[in-house]
Amino acid sequence: MQSAPYLIILAALLWSADGLIRRYLYSLPPASVVFLEHLLGLLVLLPLFLKEAKNLRNLSAKTWGSIIAIAALAGAGGTLAYTAALGQVNYISFSVVVLLQQLQPIFAIGLAALLLKEKISKNFIGLAVLALIAAYFVSFPDLRVNFAAGRANIIAALLAIGAAFAWGSGTALGRYALGKLNFISLSGLRFAFTVFFTFLILAGMGDISALGTLAANQWWAIIAIVFSTGLV
Repeated sequence: MQSAPYLIILAALLWSADGLIRRYLYSLPPASVVFLEHLLGLLVLLPLFLKEAKNLRNLSAKTWGSIIAIAALAGAGGTLAYTAALGQVNYISFSVVVLLQQLQPIFAIGLAALLLKEKISKNFIGLAVLALIAAYFVSFPDLRVNFAAGRANIIAALLAIGAAFAWGSGTALGRYALGKLNFISLSGLRFAFTVFFTFLILAGMGDISALGTLAANQWWAIIAIVFSTGLV
């Protein structure tokens, strides 16, 4: 597909604004942000998704398992970890979180080799090690963990790497699921299951009431996320 590289570039450009937009949502529980962005995204996607409903027939248990895992890992887990990581640094040093999150290609390619039996080039392992070393420098530019500054930066770094792993896993599993479904059907299912999972998290943590506390600028931020990184 000749347009694929350009679609990836577009996605990267949209993602570059994500941390900036989420700054307006620091006062909300991370699960509420993830729930709302996926709920609104699902509503936008619903007309196209319903037209593809026939593609859901006769899916194997393995395919359904991959779809649920994508929603749990990439949809709920990864986005929750990323949003929580931004909250740990009070949305000030979000550049660190965003850069660490970009480690996900390492996990995506590694898991593609493990789960999908894709071949890894000889240069990959060396480049992966280099990327991990660079990630450490990004997190701790003075080459040591600054415990005096508190645990927030360390927790944020770990959450960002966790998000990278979750999204990388979702990428590898998505590659498998796309062999059985088109991207509209898979996106709709991912959004639907993510809404379900994050609602359970909100209910379990007693944070459902937070959904009614959004200010006007926070609603606009949620909508901006939906039409950038959340859905598009």
